[in-house]
Amino acid sequence: MLAGIALVACSSSTGSSGAAPPADDDSGVVISCENDSRVLVFSSGMSVTSASGNVKVSLMAASPAPPEIELNVWTLSVTDGSGNAIPNAAPVMVPWMPDHGHGPSVQPTTTAMGDGKTFKVTDIDLFMAGVWRLTISATPTTAIPDQVVYFFCIEG
Repeated sequence: MLAGIALVACSSSTGSSGAAPPADDDSGVVISCENDSRVLVFSSGMSVTSASGNVKVSLMAASPAPPEIELNVWTLSVTDGSGNAIPNAAPVMVPWMPDHGHGPSVQPTTTAMGDGKTFKVTDIDLFMAGVWRLTISATPTTAIPDQVVYFFCIEG
């Protein structure tokens, strides 16, 4: 299992820290995000509220936990700022590696779990070590969806 998984939650996108992108080749270089100011230690149950305060996303479970380089599955609670279900919520997750300028070739799939608040996100393809940004839009059908952003790091 990889050690040093980290996660930080933000309400807006953050650009690159200005540092050179981490090595991602097979040279044996170990990627470490230990000193990256964008990331915090991963914890199940972590909640993030959007900049407007209208959307709250809580990471209820992750498999594997902590996330690893492979296909991951997350269970999210998506509510309004008061903890109520959002009518017609249809969360969409977009993974992106800001230091590399790409996302995965497989896009996550979100399935409602029936209570209006809980959603399972499968096929989160974290295929390489480094900083990942996961943007979650609660209602993608609106003109400007209210978004929550998680930054996390997989070392390798």
